[in-house]
Amino acid sequence: MPTTAENYRDYLDDFPSIPMTTDLGATESWSVDLPSHVQDGDLVVPAGMYFMMGDNRHNSLDSRYWGFVPRANIVGRPLFNYWSFETPEDQYEQTGMANSVAWMGHVALHFFTETRWTRTFHLTR
Repeated sequence: MPTTAENYRDYLDDFPSIPMTTDLGATESWSVDLPSHVQDGDLVVPAGMYFMMGDNRHNSLDSRYWGFVPRANIVGRPLFNYWSFETPEDQYEQTGMANSVAWMGHVALHFFTETRWTRTFHLTR
């Protein structure tokens, strides 16, 4: 989903230029360590470490929140995206059985029209 005025979040969309704080969800150690890795506005990933990104940028607690991952912690590699479906931004905040059933019905009814076919079964390089 492209960034729009409605879903813009300064920390996520302007990373790493916005200072990180634990009230944004970061671990305390990453809040302290992050600034030491920013050079001229760019995040510099140390050798032997990886910056991990979630598959849903506005709803993923990824390296922006907990820092780098050592190579030794990575087991295997992704092969492909098996399915990608257009999901409203607030869907992840919905709770309750009625909402879950309604969402499953929505997916069943809109499976063909809201599946992102260009991403589905896309091989990962």
